[in-house]
Amino acid sequence: MPPLSWLLNYEGIITGFSAIYAGLAEVLDEVYNKTVAPLG
Repeated sequence: MPPLSWLLNYEGIITGFSAIYAGLAEVLDEVYNKTVAPLG
């Protein structure tokens, strides 16, 4: 196992959560026609 594998695993988890957040933000913004979850 490479020494940086633990870091890359956490990076993947953070990237996945940010993708889920972005997807939910887009859907909620469209459903409620206002900014529910800001995207930056």
